Amino acid sequence: MFILQDGIFLFKSLDDKKLIIRNYVNGLVIKINYQDSLKDLLCYLKNHEVKKKLSQNFLI
Repeated sequence: MFILQDGIFLFKSLDDKKLIIRNYVNGLVIKINYQDSLKDLLCYLKNHEVKKKLSQNFLI
């Protein structure tokens, strides 16, 4: 389990086939076929410096 942001958690399913993103604030649950690269990307984007660079380059 990883915490992506306040109230947003990232889990691997018990059968290791799904990546589950759960937002406890609004009750949203997203299930995606598990990929290490997707998990790594989400964890990388968690970094504040990365968010800052993205917002500067893409006007987010």
